[in-house]
Amino acid sequence: SGANAGYTATLEFSTDLFDRSTAERFVQRFNLLLGNLAEAPQTRVEVVDVLPLSERHEIRTALEGVTVPEPALSIPAVFEGVAARCADSPAIIGHGRTMTFHELNSVANRLARQIMDLGTGPETIVAVHLPRGEDLAVAWLAVLKAGGAYLPIDPAYPSERVDRILDDARPSILVSRGDVKQEGCWSHIVIGEMEVAGDGANINDLERGYSLSPAGLAYVIYTSGSSGAPKAVGVSHANVLNLAYRVWTGPVPGRTLMHSPTSFDASTYELWSPLLNGGAVVPATEPRSDPAELVSLVQDERVSSVFVTTPLLGAFLDRGIKTRSDFHFLDHVLVGGEPLSPALLRSAESAYPSVRFVNVYGPTETTTFATSMSKGASARYSSVPIGQPVTNMAARVLDRRLQPVPIGVPGELYLAGAQVARGYREQRGLTASRFVADPEGCGTRVYRTGDVVRLREGGALEFIGRADDQVKIRGFRLEPGEIEAALTSHPNVTQAAVVARDFASGKQLVAFVVPDRGYREVVDELT
Repeated sequence: SGANAGYTATLEFSTDLFDRSTAERFVQRFNLLLGNLAEAPQTRVEVVDVLPLSERHEIRTALEGVTVPEPALSIPAVFEGVAARCADSPAIIGHGRTMTFHELNSVANRLARQIMDLGTGPETIVAVHLPRGEDLAVAWLAVLKAGGAYLPIDPAYPSERVDRILDDARPSILVSRGDVKQEGCWSHIVIGEMEVAGDGANINDLERGYSLSPAGLAYVIYTSGSSGAPKAVGVSHANVLNLAYRVWTGPVPGRTLMHSPTSFDASTYELWSPLLNGGAVVPATEPRSDPAELVSLVQDERVSSVFVTTPLLGAFLDRGIKTRSDFHFLDHVLVGGEPLSPALLRSAESAYPSVRFVNVYGPTETTTFATSMSKGASARYSSVPIGQPVTNMAARVLDRRLQPVPIGVPGELYLAGAQVARGYREQRGLTASRFVADPEGCGTRVYRTGDVVRLREGGALEFIGRADDQVKIRGFRLEPGEIEAALTSHPNVTQAAVVARDFASGKQLVAFVVPDRGYREVVDELT
């Protein structure tokens, strides 16, 4: 009582769970909470600001990537400059031959003219239904040189999914090896193994790349949709260039293994990061990632850079250890797709101490990798942190009112910066709900990831889980709703529910269905 009335409080904390700086933050926030409530007693507790200015500044600094100016160029313009400097250097290695930058550029110029003759222009979609290899690299580059945007379609996709994507995308041209049976309102270019020899005609640069806008559409890639249909993410030239320039982690241009499915956004890193930096691409031949082939290619082709999903890392290491592989050419391994356990990372670093293992994170909507972490794994956490934003990217960890949460408090992750995609093609409502105004920006946008994270002491982001029922399996993002829609399309299934379950072999999807007649009869039909 009296003029000096106040309160006295004591905070006790377990040193096994918290360090002193974390406990001191609790005291600061509690004092700020009481002070703000004393000044405005009618304020609802949930809206009271508990972030001291010093902590707010610390959060913003930790979640802002380094900012550097970007050249206002398109992908073809950058590639043509690299091809001129590295004309005789290998660009594509594998399948029994090596294609130089000059050869790749020349063949792409020929195909680009053929594509242009069919009326391709800015924002025009060209579907590319090709396996990994020279043809794929030529086709993607040629589409961009012609001014269009490529749509990668994995040849291993079921025909029903290919049909659905083509029906939705309505491409003006389809490039394939003649193995797409569906007929549509497009021109069809059928290619075999690309010829690099010739009379020299039509091999010169089209000089169109320099007039293309960096904000123009470079490619459209389909990802799983909660409504039961896949959705198309539109990615710009500038998005890809920031990834290629700023996520490239090799000390000098080297050789990057390309083994991801062509419709998986990791293929963007595997192809464009080396090619736009003067490095070489080493394509795998197997339709799906095979640890034996990956280990063999790393050794035989002296690969320096590899991206693997978290489950594949364990198989890759096991195969390498069993075959006593040296990996002395391998500079770094990027790991992503699912949470990385500290135990697996320690095993990897112990087995190959000369290799730098980098944990990367990023949804398709932020052009493959938006954050990265190469050090700092701790046994106190169930997974290795996803790190901090890459160059020219920024992160926000926000509550439901789009306000920043304190350090150590879970919040939803929003991503901003040079790699945020343009949105979902021809889906304005969905785009508006996921690509929202940046509460800390000036007319800029952030992508709402739906992932729950927290900022750790020291400035690294820790992945906690999802804010919805979306799951990732072997790096692929899946919406259970799309699978449920496929199940209920069967005439004998009335209801379906799909969930992810952890098994000894890894995470798997489990479906529960309600049949309209005998259980055994329906199961026999489905299997």
